[in-house]
Amino acid sequence: MNKVNELYLSDRVFVNEQFARSTRIDYDDISNSGFIYSQSIDNFLKILASHRRSASKQGAFTWTGPYGSGKSTLALSFSSVLVSDAAHRKKAAATYNSATATQLWDAFNPRTNGWKTLNIVGEPTSLEELLRDNLKKIFPKFSKKLDTPSELLDALDKIANADPDGGGLLIIVDELGKLLEALSRDLSRGDLIFYQEIAERAARSDGRLVFIGILHQSFQDYAGSVKSMRDEWGKVHGRFVDVNINLSSEEQLELIASA
Repeated sequence: MNKVNELYLSDRVFVNEQFARSTRIDYDDISNSGFIYSQSIDNFLKILASHRRSASKQGAFTWTGPYGSGKSTLALSFSSVLVSDAAHRKKAAATYNSATATQLWDAFNPRTNGWKTLNIVGEPTSLEELLRDNLKKIFPKFSKKLDTPSELLDALDKIANADPDGGGLLIIVDELGKLLEALSRDLSRGDLIFYQEIAERAARSDGRLVFIGILHQSFQDYAGSVKSMRDEWGKVHGRFVDVNINLSSEEQLELIASA
């Protein structure tokens, strides 16, 4: 074949750079993330809001879905519609169904100044250490004494209630499974009970503290094959409301076309 006339797929198909890498919720900007609002996302947000508006005013969630389902990008978009002032929030929700955006703002009331956010990407350490390190960097004023789990939880409460005109404190931990995998390999690396304690603290916060962990599978699936351990981890996961996210085949094709 004449090399001059030889064609390659790479000569005809170009991938938009924003779709060529994973979203980092700790420093990416939603405007550059390639976020595409879909019917599945709309349904997911409505379910999330309905749990939040329940009598228990749920404050601890896990979002579970397979790789590539857009959980990180959705988390970045979700936090962006809750922060800052009303004009910023309205702009961030420009692609949302307007009724769904209103439901979210009703369920996660941002008040005048919006929510404070702590967007973290998981790594193989304990949840306690991950929160401690990020609080020292982002909220140093409230991080003078974080030596014990109780002091760490008290600091979260103080941050959540520091601004009466703000929504509170929203914590999103992406790749939460990395922490659970580290804990399953070495049970001295953190304490599973801390997950239960943070869920209970969120439940008692009068809506001011929200914790969201993003997973690819349930807690007990990270626990290994020992039944007693899986049962224990399943009980702790029961303190969280688990909301599943997955795109339909049509939405996946739309995402590919956009890329």
